[in-house]
Amino acid sequence: MDIAQCYKLLMVESTASDADISRAFRALALRYHPDKNPHNREWANEQMTLINTAYSAVMSYRFKNESSA
Repeated sequence: MDIAQCYKLLMVESTASDADISRAFRALALRYHPDKNPHNREWANEQMTLINTAYSAVMSYRFKNESSA
């Protein structure tokens, strides 16, 4: 998954602040968490994995680019 896909998955622009990205991640996590979707836990687990991966990738990308600037 490339960084553009990660931003899209988190439903934020690449120009969003770190706080906005964290807020979007928390909102998605609340929506797709398996505890909130007991009728479809397997799907919810897959969604959470995607969201967690995207959030980690975006924040790592930002940290690397910030420290090299």
